[in-house]
Amino acid sequence: MRQRISIMILAICFCLSMGIFAACEKGGTEEKGKYDMSEVAWNYPADGYVYDGSEKTVALTGLPSGVTATYSGDVTESEVGNYTATATFVYDEENYELINVPEGITTLEWTIAANQYHAHSGITFDKILTSEGGALSDGNYCLTDDVALTNNLTISGTVTLCLNGHILMGNGEGSVITLEEDAVFTLYDCGIETVHYYTVDANGVFVFEGVTETTARSMRIDGGVVTGGTANSGGGVYAQAGSVFTLNGGNISGNSSSVYGGGIYSAGKVIINNGSVSGNVTSMYGGGVQVNGMFEMHGGKIFGNTSNVRGCAVYVSKGCSFTMTDGEIGKNYSSSSYAINIYVTDAVNDGATGVISGGYIAAALTSAGNYDRMFDAGEGLTLQGGCYEVNPSFESDAGTIAAGMEAVAIREGEDGYKAGYGFTVRTVSE
Repeated sequence: MRQRISIMILAICFCLSMGIFAACEKGGTEEKGKYDMSEVAWNYPADGYVYDGSEKTVALTGLPSGVTATYSGDVTESEVGNYTATATFVYDEENYELINVPEGITTLEWTIAANQYHAHSGITFDKILTSEGGALSDGNYCLTDDVALTNNLTISGTVTLCLNGHILMGNGEGSVITLEEDAVFTLYDCGIETVHYYTVDANGVFVFEGVTETTARSMRIDGGVVTGGTANSGGGVYAQAGSVFTLNGGNISGNSSSVYGGGIYSAGKVIINNGSVSGNVTSMYGGGVQVNGMFEMHGGKIFGNTSNVRGCAVYVSKGCSFTMTDGEIGKNYSSSSYAINIYVTDAVNDGATGVISGGYIAAALTSAGNYDRMFDAGEGLTLQGGCYEVNPSFESDAGTIAAGMEAVAIREGEDGYKAGYGFTVRTVSE
């Protein structure tokens, strides 16, 4: 009996001792689990981001299962600049620890660099114009592809845009580009080797959408195009008073208006140095350009435009001015029985003025395909040079040839000669 009692006591003591040991072991310091962070890195590319107009978001990759991250600072950005993003790891800190954590991994200094691809004329075009369009203010923009605008452009401040050989298509509801009061807008095109094709619709508008080299009766134009505008005035460009629009390249082509300026309407100042205003149509005045301010032409071409009333190429309103030193005003058209390429309202009665000292001017064509007149200018226009399809001395209302100058025939081989322009205004020969 005593032996049995002794065995039971020993068993109880053994069990108690094991329980105490287990309790001690559980109450002691257990080794935590480990999360290996050696594969964690930011998704930021080694050569950084280059501006393309889209949003850039930085985040950590390679986090082990059980670890996430929260972020603060500059995590999502779209503009050119230098940014800082910070990450905080979230995990079960009571039972786990992080090992092999890359030094400095919780902070990222990152950059969106200016797009250096478009840099010419002393300008870096570091903003990409997207289909969103809308308001542009104080910046240098470029196209990297053809763009069909959801919202037509409204310009404020000082803005430059390079078409880069692409098509900028308006949304068909107003002017493609509107310059607000005092805006300064310059259009460039560094893609003059790019070819686009167009057809001509029943009204005379150049149509680019869906046209290829194989399209029946298609014709080509070189360089970028601003097209698809339909407005009361200024289908392609509408410039408010005090604004300055300079065309250094590209084509304002394939736009229409119901009253003034199929291609351009300006109550400010327009300067054309290069490019073209072509294939635009207005129901009334100024198929190419309607001048309600100042217009200077130092190069480029105005051709293929149509008006129903006056100024197939250019219409100069009361109290406004037109100066031409170079460039070409070629064949433009009227949808009526008479056609006038350049219309300058009378200087005596209306105060409009024009001076032509260079360039090439052709006669306009009527709806019947007959050549009509280069000018209807009265005393509002002074000819100080230039080459003409028709002898301006014999054209009614052609303006006034400057004192000491004369209109004479010019032949191939002579300075300034160009096929189709057989007369020039020059200093009287002694």
